[in-house]
Amino acid sequence: MSSNALQQFAGGLFISSAVLGGVYWLSSSNEVPPVSEQEPLSHEQMKYELESEGFAVIPLSELHQLREAASPEVSLEEEEEITEEESIYIFQLEITAGMTSYDVADRLLTGRVITDRSEFLHSVDTLEKSTSLKIGTYQLRSDMSHEEILNIIS
Repeated sequence: MSSNALQQFAGGLFISSAVLGGVYWLSSSNEVPPVSEQEPLSHEQMKYELESEGFAVIPLSELHQLREAASPEVSLEEEEEITEEESIYIFQLEITAGMTSYDVADRLLTGRVITDRSEFLHSVDTLEKSTSLKIGTYQLRSDMSHEEILNIIS
């Protein structure tokens, strides 16, 4: 392609862009006022709009009554029973080459075997197990202590 043809092609693109831009900016058939110029909705209009979209609109006092009715009071004895019945999670941990104790702690936290990452890492440092992690797949439970976990995986 010669330089003259390339210049003509570029000129055609420029002219067509200018014409389309002018038509776009000068046409005023679908003008919508900016949001800041629209008058605010009244409470009734807002309520109608929300209900038409499928939302429920209730007064705040009624919301508090519904919340109180939904959460009955639990006695201390019942609360102790609930906390005693904690779930035990079983997690299959796979340690691969290059994993650090931080990676292991993250996976154990994700599997709900441990509840505190920093506490587990402190146990790793205390027991000096950070360099003795063995590659493999291990089945661990959330009722195990940090020491038991570390003895299994190292």
